[in-house]
Amino acid sequence: MKKLIFLLSILLFMDFANAQYINEIFPNPTGSDNNKEFVEIYGDINLSRYIIGDANSNDTLTELQHIESNYSIIVEDGFDYISVNASVYSAGATIGNNLGNSEDTIYLFNYNGTLIDSFFYDNAIEGYSIELNEGEWFVSKVENGTAGYENSIASFAEDGNKSNKEDNSLVNSVSVKTIMSEELYVNQEYNKGFRIDNKGKDKIDVTLIYSVFFNNSLIINQTKKFENISRYRTKDTINLLFDKAGNYTLCGEVSSNAYENNLSDNTACMNLTVVDLSKVSCDRDISIELENVFYKNNEKIKFKPIIKGDYDDAPFVYSYSIEELGGNIVKNIMNSTNTNQKIWTPKLKKRYGVYMIKIQLLETTCEDTDPANNYVNDYIIIQNRLEEDSSVSIEHIYLGTDGIVRMGEAVSVRVQYYTGNLSRLAGDEKKIKVFVKDKKGNKISDTTEIKLDEIFIEGEIVIPVLLDYSCSEFPIIEEDASLVVQGLGSSAKMSFPVQGVKKGLCKTEGNGGEYNSITFAEKGYINDIVTSQITIHNINTESHTYKISSKIYRGPKTYSGDLFDNLKKIELKPGEEKKISLNNNLTNMEAGDYKIKIQIQKDDYKTIKEFREDISVFGFSDLVNKENHPIITSFTSTSDEIDEEVLLYSIIDGKGNYTLILDTPNTRENRSVIINGTEKFVFNASLANGKNNFVLSLLEEDTIVATKPLILFAENYEINDVTSSDTVIEPKNSGFGKITGNVVGPAVSYEGSFYKIKDMLNYFLIALLLLFVIILLFRKA
Repeated sequence: MKKLIFLLSILLFMDFANAQYINEIFPNPTGSDNNKEFVEIYGDINLSRYIIGDANSNDTLTELQHIESNYSIIVEDGFDYISVNASVYSAGATIGNNLGNSEDTIYLFNYNGTLIDSFFYDNAIEGYSIELNEGEWFVSKVENGTAGYENSIASFAEDGNKSNKEDNSLVNSVSVKTIMSEELYVNQEYNKGFRIDNKGKDKIDVTLIYSVFFNNSLIINQTKKFENISRYRTKDTINLLFDKAGNYTLCGEVSSNAYENNLSDNTACMNLTVVDLSKVSCDRDISIELENVFYKNNEKIKFKPIIKGDYDDAPFVYSYSIEELGGNIVKNIMNSTNTNQKIWTPKLKKRYGVYMIKIQLLETTCEDTDPANNYVNDYIIIQNRLEEDSSVSIEHIYLGTDGIVRMGEAVSVRVQYYTGNLSRLAGDEKKIKVFVKDKKGNKISDTTEIKLDEIFIEGEIVIPVLLDYSCSEFPIIEEDASLVVQGLGSSAKMSFPVQGVKKGLCKTEGNGGEYNSITFAEKGYINDIVTSQITIHNINTESHTYKISSKIYRGPKTYSGDLFDNLKKIELKPGEEKKISLNNNLTNMEAGDYKIKIQIQKDDYKTIKEFREDISVFGFSDLVNKENHPIITSFTSTSDEIDEEVLLYSIIDGKGNYTLILDTPNTRENRSVIINGTEKFVFNASLANGKNNFVLSLLEEDTIVATKPLILFAENYEINDVTSSDTVIEPKNSGFGKITGNVVGPAVSYEGSFYKIKDMLNYFLIALLLLFVIILLFRKA
């Protein structure tokens, strides 16, 4: 046995050639080349972080699929590899700069940048790959190539084993060599111990028997079988974990199902030294190797961790990440067990950025004598030359399932924009405006405006715009309309089909005309009030009662109108007709799509008539410039006792010139105010014992744009605010009207005169009752 070990020890230092090579390419697929090109690599090795390139550019490979095979496929993003029985790696959007259809050069580098293989071609035929066979390149015999499988033009000698037997020369079918490091470590798993090479052309099945000796005593003897080895095998040739330090010997012997009479390289042995690192003191120093400090935007930044110290080959684990100087993480924390070069490509959207590469040694496997040097940070600066000119473009128009927009509907467009240097633009040019024109060039929609303030920002936004409609004039057949986007010093337009009017806007019930002119609110803003209307015509010969309500819901949940809280009850005589308005409050709702339903119960019938339609709820932050939509956010009093006067406080958000009106039970006060952001206002008001109604209204010119009521009840010299502080009533002709063109009717506003008339009526009734009592007493006397 000792002689055998001595004779085979010379194999410990034999170099073995790298068997990876380019085996097949598919540069010219039929039709479009996108997502169809591939390069096939022969060799059983993980290609992650390897580099593939053509004559113009290189790409780093990332693993998409791992399968035990001698073939690996390099593909573009979107490649359909579901049926590929091989490992698959992505080169990104394209392989290189797109493989040339007629000619190009392909390069394969390992992760250290060493050239593994290259190939120049100038004979690509559309629809057919180019395959390697016995050192020469041929056009594939099958269409679309043989990705992950044996090449179609591979030629094999018929009955090769029989020919070998008839030949008296030496036949070498399989060989084995050890590939482990001489120094190993306790409690580390090892699965690559031998390299088994197929010396012939046909695939072979191999049996490996390996043994492990400790102090010349056999401790492990295992048999492994490997089928269909094409070239070589290294993975899973052993399964070892050493639990104690010391000197070991590893030996292996192979045989195959192929004929062979040369067994000189069928055995291999090597001596191993196993070290217990937990009992070894060490100190490791970590640093970062960078090519530069200053980089351009979109330039690949290559950095390499350097870990030095005792036992350089001992296992370790470290983490690395990249973050902006302000703390924003741009590359998440990753763990690694090797010092291979890392690559990060910045995508900066500003003029410059300062970033910090952070590396921390997490595990050393040995007793670290100085943990203080297990951290390292290094700074890099990214410079970005930004374009001064702004631009807008249309990416997509959302048309719905049938691909047609109807008049009265909202159509949404996804806009791509780049603000550039906004200081070069006039104020109105900083807005993005969206509207629609018909085929004659007439505007047939509202204009939605979005103001942008940040410079040199690239982004996308989805903007809706509402089409006008007329129940008497609308496109009967399909016509083209143009959606126009203007702003940032440029414009874009895209056509889309329009036909007819949105269902429900000009609808008359077809059951004899009892329920006519149903108008649904189809859009609204959070905290807004939307109004739907229905006209009921009693076409019967007797009177009927109707209970009408509306609700807004999504799925099983009701968001507005729950428990019939806006129920209206009317009675109609024969032939009588009445229009009913139903308000729904959008308070505390989230932006999104909902359903709105009008419910009608006629007399005491169990069957309830229902009409449904879609409604969209928008948030102000998405579409509306709040500066043009004033809101009375607070109206209250902090007084606790009755005095000659009480103080009323109000907070209003908005921007512009307005008239502020306070209606009290006895007076009306007008103020001209200028609002610029959040403003506070104080009023003096008299307070009487009992119920006191106050209404604060905000007018722009002669239009009420916001109101808020306040009810104070004074009794026994104490004041109670019985008004919900969350109640905000904002008419639809404010804010939303400017964006959507008043697609819903205005909400009802509170007026101070209503409360004054109500109080005067109470006094009048009391006086009338007293007068009646006096007259009765006078008659008895």
